[in-house]
Amino acid sequence: MKQQLDQLLQQQQQQLELQQQQQCGIGDTDTPHTFYKNRSAICLPKITRQDYKIKPQMIALVKQRLFHGLPDENPMDHIENYEEICSTTKSNGVPSDYIKCKLFHFSLTDKAHRWL
Repeated sequence: MKQQLDQLLQQQQQQLELQQQQQCGIGDTDTPHTFYKNRSAICLPKITRQDYKIKPQMIALVKQRLFHGLPDENPMDHIENYEEICSTTKSNGVPSDYIKCKLFHFSLTDKAHRWL
């Protein structure tokens, strides 16, 4: 009988430990799932050319006019400037939207970069 009571007590303790491990606080649920942490909000359009590479000079040009997401910055001004920079490069088989989407995260920093 004592052995059965010990086994029952041990099972209850294991169940209690399991329940405590499964409980989570509010801090555990307010963070995005790791699946979403490494995903970009930008979906690139398909291209026909697989050999296309963006030149480092183009990335450097985009990075000269960064958007930080500060209250005194106008996002529309940033987009207009960004589109003007992107319009300076063209390539056969590569849509301009692909170039814009591919380069966009290089134009953001700080708070604005975390939006993506």
